[in-house]
Amino acid sequence: MRFMSSVATLAALMVLGCTTTAFAQATSTFNGRVVDQGGAVLPGVTVTVTNVETGAARETITNGEGLYTVPALPAATYAIRAELAGFAPQARTRVQLLTGTTLTVDLSLSLAGVQENLTVTGAAPIVETTQSVLASSIRQTEVAQLPMLNRSLSAMMNLLPGAREVPVTVSAHGQSSNYVSFGGGSGQHYNMLVDGLDNKEDNDGGTLLTYSLEGVQEFKVLTSGSNAEYGRSPVSVLMATKSGSNQLKGSVFGYFRNDKMVAADYFTKTENGGTGVKPPFSRGQYGGSMGGPIVKDKAWFFGSIERVSQDYVVPRPDTIYNELAILERELPGLNIKNSRTVQQPSRDLMSQAKVNLVLNQTHSAWFRYSSEYGYVNNDFLGANGALLSFSDVVDHNHQGMWNVAGGWTSVITPTLVNQVGIQYLNYTHDMHYPSCPNSPVQQGVNLGVNACMPGKFFFPSVSTGPAIGGGFPLWTDLDNKLEFKDDISKQVGRHSLKAGAYYVHQPIFGGIFGCCSYTVLFDDPSVIMSDKVRFPNGFRSPMPAFVQLTTQTIGDYSSVEKSLGSGGATNCQTNLVPNCAENDWGRANYNFSTYAQDDFKVSPRLTLNLGVRYDVYNYIGPRQLPNNRTYQILKAIGSPYGRLPRIDRNNWQPRLGFAWDVTGDGTDVIRGSYGLYYVQGLQQVYWQRNFASQSVIFSATTAFIPDFIPGVTPLPTTAQNLTQLQAGAGNSGQWYDPDLQDQQSRQAHIGWSHTFGPQTVISLDYSNVRNYHGWRQIDINPVLPSTGERPLAAALQRVYGDSNLLGPVILAASLNRSKYDELAVHFERRFSSAQEVDDYVRSMR
Repeated sequence: MRFMSSVATLAALMVLGCTTTAFAQATSTFNGRVVDQGGAVLPGVTVTVTNVETGAARETITNGEGLYTVPALPAATYAIRAELAGFAPQARTRVQLLTGTTLTVDLSLSLAGVQENLTVTGAAPIVETTQSVLASSIRQTEVAQLPMLNRSLSAMMNLLPGAREVPVTVSAHGQSSNYVSFGGGSGQHYNMLVDGLDNKEDNDGGTLLTYSLEGVQEFKVLTSGSNAEYGRSPVSVLMATKSGSNQLKGSVFGYFRNDKMVAADYFTKTENGGTGVKPPFSRGQYGGSMGGPIVKDKAWFFGSIERVSQDYVVPRPDTIYNELAILERELPGLNIKNSRTVQQPSRDLMSQAKVNLVLNQTHSAWFRYSSEYGYVNNDFLGANGALLSFSDVVDHNHQGMWNVAGGWTSVITPTLVNQVGIQYLNYTHDMHYPSCPNSPVQQGVNLGVNACMPGKFFFPSVSTGPAIGGGFPLWTDLDNKLEFKDDISKQVGRHSLKAGAYYVHQPIFGGIFGCCSYTVLFDDPSVIMSDKVRFPNGFRSPMPAFVQLTTQTIGDYSSVEKSLGSGGATNCQTNLVPNCAENDWGRANYNFSTYAQDDFKVSPRLTLNLGVRYDVYNYIGPRQLPNNRTYQILKAIGSPYGRLPRIDRNNWQPRLGFAWDVTGDGTDVIRGSYGLYYVQGLQQVYWQRNFASQSVIFSATTAFIPDFIPGVTPLPTTAQNLTQLQAGAGNSGQWYDPDLQDQQSRQAHIGWSHTFGPQTVISLDYSNVRNYHGWRQIDINPVLPSTGERPLAAALQRVYGDSNLLGPVILAASLNRSKYDELAVHFERRFSSAQEVDDYVRSMR
């Protein structure tokens, strides 16, 4: 039993034991060379690696070069034994193999009779001497024992060298987005693989499922020089989940915090306009795990569950509170509910269950179910936004995610291994607004589509109404994935070869959106009430305002129109949106990748890592693109942008690297690499452009009203259920640059590692990252300061007789470039026990 307490009122942890990995879809490898006492290579040596926890074993035979490779191993602790007739066996015990690692263990055999047996304990090398990749790992003991304020997946990743937490302002995942920046990135574009299978969130980035750390064995981040097996991002996070062992083990834990030991927030302090009273806060995190044998040495199980319950409030500064108080008093028709704090309660439930099987000496398999269900309220409502009076819950941001996954490893020959992985992943995100009265109801849930629209006002300092911060009165993301993966490994002479293919089919990918009308005023409420020259009658004075009006329809652009049940196309049938038409977005989407990798051992000290990868991403939805109204207009007026974009298929990516073991014993290793990566874009770039391709289009029109009186001046009307853009309305256009390309990253890296004994290492690594074809939004039809006209006005007048048919025309274009340089200095000391930690600390005094 352990008791933990730091910045917590109470944190208790009961540990009955820990479980370690038995089998998983893995990429870890043992390799090495077997020689005799004189240094001559020994072919035909039988090398056996045995999982210490489960007893599962794999055998291979050294080739004519004396080399052996044992690929497709799960992260675990192993014993390695080499045997050859006429020689005394040699064994290494308790060699820890981390996930995604290629570990070199060389063995030397002596003649029988000279030495009967040799066993070396705890002599696992700490540096990969045959790999050029810059990587960092967190092992299972560190996952279990490192202290963290909030014990979460993102908090653990932020402990890695070069990682940086990215604050989440708005995310479909609420508090589960796990945005972590590596290599200067935004925190959204890294790719996570769990047991070798995809866990990327394709709508907004970050991870899809958040896994409980109680079910995580370890993980590793590849930041520079990763081989051709990894793509879709320059940075890959490899995570292995726990499995059972031959011993029945489990854990129970609980962490609890509240406001009594939390410092006052900046905005709470009186000197910063706060009340000086800390807002209430409480957080509970509890759960447990259990794992053990189903059939000893043959089958094992593991399961875990974790619940996170947090009640958090955002303090509101006096300046903001006073501005909202003016609105509450002067504009009672807005039904503003002002408050000193904004409540943001959240709940999260994570679970997983896993079974591992060894069918015989050549076949093993695993199956896993994982899920995450949770919500956070009012996450779109910051300190500057006012709640409506109908409820304390403005938005209810709910996520439901689950997957089933499995893998099969076949040892075809001692030097030929095949791995197959398959996964089905389901993700649904729903944003609802229960505080809006008289709104359509879907399955008992108040959608808040229409009734709250007129009450949305923006001032320079404060905002009122639903969906504060740019959200939607209805927002549902859908992302279902069916994934297939196959990898084959082969040792041929001095070449360790690996090749594979990856395919993701997305029968449903898109969402349902109903969007927002709003009014923007250019002065704060306090200015409007105090400036008697400009506003003699306060809010009853005419004032300039900017109004955006939208067709309040629901756009369904999922790729399977009828599969959404009560959502999607059936919204029309249940009259949630009057007279709306059914829409769908293109065919099913897909990703396809293939790669080949050769780790060529040029000499015992020098290894070349040579690879090539190919990726193609299909997210644009080509079937519906010709229906885009902006495209049709640009084509009709002869614009060079009036062309259909193409899927970028020129995505060949060379990967080159070397690893030089200078001394031959792993003491000093120099490594270098160059790689080209093509990055998958996120869905958030596509959705607005696909609205304009539907049978009923999403249309936003804007108007400037110089003499607007809030609550008195009627808003301009906009037609509902549009099939074409409105004449003379200055419609906002959304389209693609026809030459749009996938984002490209080029990485170069050089590094050096020096070990001080088997458990201590210092590394210096320099990386240069250059990014090309980064996506950005550009307006090709802005108002020109010199003339006050838009560039497309004359052509629109000539073809349509309407110079104001289009206002701003926003293209998604691949124009950005960026550069990032990093020098990483890493010192690592591994300890096998708490006593060893104490001894090391005393020795440093």
